[in-house]
Amino acid sequence: MLPSQGGIVRPLLFAARSDLAKFAETAGLVWVEDSSNASDTYTRNFFRHQVLPLVQRSYPAALDNLADNLTRFRETEVLYRETIDRQKKQLLEPKGDEIHIPVLKLKKAVALPTLIFELFSPYGFTPQQVGVIDGLLDSPSGKYICSVTHRLLKDRRWLILSPLEGGGSETIVIEKDRGIVDYPRGRLQLEWLPDFTGVPSTESSVAWLDAGQIYFPLLLRPWRQGDYFYPLGMRKKKKLARFFIDQKLSLAEKEKVWVLEMNKKIIWVVGGRIDDRFKLTNGTRKVLRITITKGTADGPAR
Repeated sequence: MLPSQGGIVRPLLFAARSDLAKFAETAGLVWVEDSSNASDTYTRNFFRHQVLPLVQRSYPAALDNLADNLTRFRETEVLYRETIDRQKKQLLEPKGDEIHIPVLKLKKAVALPTLIFELFSPYGFTPQQVGVIDGLLDSPSGKYICSVTHRLLKDRRWLILSPLEGGGSETIVIEKDRGIVDYPRGRLQLEWLPDFTGVPSTESSVAWLDAGQIYFPLLLRPWRQGDYFYPLGMRKKKKLARFFIDQKLSLAEKEKVWVLEMNKKIIWVVGGRIDDRFKLTNGTRKVLRITITKGTADGPAR
């Protein structure tokens, strides 16, 4: 019990009940006492009336020592909360509706199970799930665990925490062996073209990528503020928000845009432009062609 917690202040916690009663009698003060205080039905009263008197028989200073310890426990809690808050600032990276946590940095933390509980319990994860989350750190990409309100996804070097509700936070993991991927805006088809020598088409519904530069898994998700890429034909990065303005997209059109991401890099604004770093070159030997086969290709123009 803290001296001040929420909107409740308890300024006399430092004093023993006997001291307060003696002061009130000396000062002629009348007080009201709850009748439940005399009943051992409540656990707190059982300890107060039965257990503590027995302890004091063997250790007369027990109550004084307990009071001193409670003060230290309160101060310990302050230090504990400061440490946890500092760890949260170092580990939790907000990305729109999602929070990204670097796996390697988290694994180096001291008292890892306790830190895991403090990091994820605010998002509905229980003490019983701490061990599962710990195991997630060494699991393959694509593994995840859910609380009542959130999902925690392993993606290579990151844990991605996202709300379960709301399409804007949906993330789809694409492994190398998946040829068809359905998502809220439609369907993607992935095809591997070895020894490609043809001329890539220019439809906005098709992405032509240098397969030698692509590593799985990929993440398919809605775009979010802060995203950027290197638009095809440009050597400078550009934020998607700025890119959409240049493409004169309406608010409704922007809300429909999804991106394909690899290792924190956007490789394709789906239905729009690919990233220049993954384009076909004279040295390309194998092509990854991704085609929108169902739904609309109403993303930004190439």
